[in-house]
Amino acid sequence: THPELAPEFNELADLFRRKLWHQMTTKLETFFPRISAKYPPPDQLALRLYSKFVKEFDTKLNQLSLAKFAAVAAFHCTSITDQLNIFGEIADRCSKPGLQPTPTIIGAQAMAVSCSGLAYAMAGQQIEARGCMERAEGLIETGGPGTGPLDGVVYLYYHRLRMRCHTARGTSEDSEFYTSSIACLSLMN
Repeated sequence: THPELAPEFNELADLFRRKLWHQMTTKLETFFPRISAKYPPPDQLALRLYSKFVKEFDTKLNQLSLAKFAAVAAFHCTSITDQLNIFGEIADRCSKPGLQPTPTIIGAQAMAVSCSGLAYAMAGQQIEARGCMERAEGLIETGGPGTGPLDGVVYLYYHRLRMRCHTARGTSEDSEFYTSSIACLSLMN
């Protein structure tokens, strides 16, 4: 349905056939945000690409990269249940027993929880959103010393959630709101 993207889809198919997972990830990291911006909801292109293509080799991907793709795709869903299922799947994968708590794993889990909170906040379910915010904060705190720094995108989604929660509570005059807003803006680049 998008013939202008045929060369890029062919390149992705070639990388898949050749099992070049790192190159595939790199390509998808630039492709997902671009198609999301060019074909926003209600177009389901990002969601279809995630569910029909990325899910075919998701075990080969870095979990944080997978979480990034999932976030773009999930926010194209029309149902909060579908969004939460995608984020829950990522969070569950990252909390399996025996998995080493690396910055990538902790970051992917914190990002999935923050995105779940954003989905709840957008649906007006503030109690659930706040619970996700607290859980994400706990994960982010565990990702500090000893494990290395987390990717900036993890903090970006977390601070977006904090801004939403403060706005919903009517505490946008709160210094925490401004701190999160500034952090979010600084991480967007």
